[in-house]
Amino acid sequence: MLGFWRRFRNHHPSRVVSDIRCKTVPKSVVFCHRGLGVVVGRGVVLGERVHIYPRVMIGRRSEKVLGYPVIEDDVVLYTGCVVVGDITVGRGAIVGANVVVCRDVAPGEVVKE
Repeated sequence: MLGFWRRFRNHHPSRVVSDIRCKTVPKSVVFCHRGLGVVVGRGVVLGERVHIYPRVMIGRRSEKVLGYPVIEDDVVLYTGCVVVGDITVGRGAIVGANVVVCRDVAPGEVVKE
């Protein structure tokens, strides 16, 4: 029985790493489910009341491209989505699960594909 608990402890979700290097994270940003597996790049700008679900990646497209995304207020980023490049995700936009966003997103737009 002791072996089970050791394995459980090693694979428990609380051990999943998040890497949030954003210079300023507003207090109103919500990391749903404790932000498990969330990666936020150093130069990312996060607005107020942004909801970020697990396994979301936000950052620059490559080391050669230096621009970082700007996430405006009231945006929802669902599980597994990737937001990369020098783009802006407009106020109130919703980015669906497992969607890769490489272009500007208009305010209030719902991105499903």
